[in-house]
Amino acid sequence: LSYAMIALAMTAFFVPFSYIVPILTEVTGISTANVPWLLFISGVGGIFGNLIGGRLGDWKPMPALVVIFTLGLALYLAGLVAVHDPVAMTIVFFFWALVGFSFAAPVQTRILTAASDAPNLASTLISTAFNIGIAAGAWLGGMALTFGWDYAELPWISAGFLAITLVVALLSWSLERRGAAGSAVAAGQAGTGG
Repeated sequence: LSYAMIALAMTAFFVPFSYIVPILTEVTGISTANVPWLLFISGVGGIFGNLIGGRLGDWKPMPALVVIFTLGLALYLAGLVAVHDPVAMTIVFFFWALVGFSFAAPVQTRILTAASDAPNLASTLISTAFNIGIAAGAWLGGMALTFGWDYAELPWISAGFLAITLVVALLSWSLERRGAAGSAVAAGQAGTGG
């Protein structure tokens, strides 16, 4: 389920990001000369997202992931309105990157903690899940545009995928907590000779 979260979230993030230049220039009305500045601002958001995600991964990965995916869903819905205003889009674009980069550390922490006996295989599969999501996001965005969607509508796909990601995260967290509760009960029974 953690690998599914990676692939789904990356799909969500890369649907609009794969087409961010035409979104910014044709929909938002930002000049081509200013696009590098917005990409720089997005990069700063990504740096802070990585730092925040690292802290959250050390703290409690699953609660952090649920909050991150919820915020991402809200931000992509906000992007549907913000995309038509340069100032609002600049702010939302910064937070898209911040939230988009913040989920990587908690989900990788969770996977590597669970797969401590085979960290090399787990790491390889992490990269695979990221790449599947990147490719799927670009492909889905392209397919939507081919079928007549407007660039401004692409965040709908992101919101949909983040909603699915959130459901997967909640399911995974529930199973994790149920497994931890079962282990605690079993340990208690073993300790009392039951």
